Amino acid sequence: MDLGANPVEFITHATGDWALRFILITLAVTPIRRIFGLSEIGRFRRLLGLFLFFYASIHFLTYWWLDKFVDVAEILGDIGKRPFITIGFTSVMLMVPLAVTSTGGWIRRLGVQRG
Repeated sequence: MDLGANPVEFITHATGDWALRFILITLAVTPIRRIFGLSEIGRFRRLLGLFLFFYASIHFLTYWWLDKFVDVAEILGDIGKRPFITIGFTSVMLMVPLAVTSTGGWIRRLGVQRG
């Protein structure tokens, strides 16, 4: 695999692209299930959401650690200055509780009805 002249940028873009793909696929599960009557596809929604969280986390950690070298002041400046980073950061933070509560134990504790 050729990472090019800037491997950090390549990894950041690749993981971000996969996170976008997985969010679109995950959000498409319910409409596909309803329109085409494919109830079996619903079983994969949680797994797809976890793949999304994985790629979004790797994307964020690449930016935070390899691109900004854990410089919190610079990251906060980017969050305030660049709308796409603001949206991405907010999205990752909103996914954390979803990922944490996606385990079988949490689903039982929350009393979520499956089906």
